[in-house]
Amino acid sequence: MPTLFNRPSVIRTVVASLEKQMGPYDKLVIIANEESAEFMNWYTPHTKLVSGERYNIGKALNLALDLMDHDYFCFIHDDIIIRDDEWINKYIYTYNTHNVGQIGIIEHRTGVQKAFGECLWADGVFFVARDRIMKVGRFDEEYHGDCETADFAHRLIEAGWKNYVLMVDGHHRNQNFKDKQDGDLAFRDLVNASRKRYIDKWVKK
Repeated sequence: MPTLFNRPSVIRTVVASLEKQMGPYDKLVIIANEESAEFMNWYTPHTKLVSGERYNIGKALNLALDLMDHDYFCFIHDDIIIRDDEWINKYIYTYNTHNVGQIGIIEHRTGVQKAFGECLWADGVFFVARDRIMKVGRFDEEYHGDCETADFAHRLIEAGWKNYVLMVDGHHRNQNFKDKQDGDLAFRDLVNASRKRYIDKWVKK
């Protein structure tokens, strides 16, 4: 779970909800993109890491992949709370019954929520099987903003799988990248360059 840890109370609520839903062998890794005393002093039984690179979600996800020894990997936003205690089992069942690349909760860009359906790229949760990662490779750390997960989703489709939205009961306390871009010109430039690269690679293809 990559986080800037700028809303500690929200993150603690997200972690508490996940703890109720995790199995005895599931692993939760919390990765702060920036080191802070509040994050470092926060006691949690789960693994804490610091990526040291602000807003680079790809690097944070790859740090978590380095610790992965499970069949499934899930990137969950630090602002989404899932209330369905069976959502992990539902996602695994869907993997076993469909030709799945990635499963998420919300169709990215459109914000469409549907019970189940195919999409280009899902958001809120990025749930993917280990063998898919082994096939298409890790997240591209040259992207910033949200392009690293979009690029990964395209690579899954290119490899022959389909991406899906599977809605579960949850709440996404959306934090828009535009808010960050308005106050951080360097970040805005990184995002704009990433989106141009993404468009050149996938949209103009």
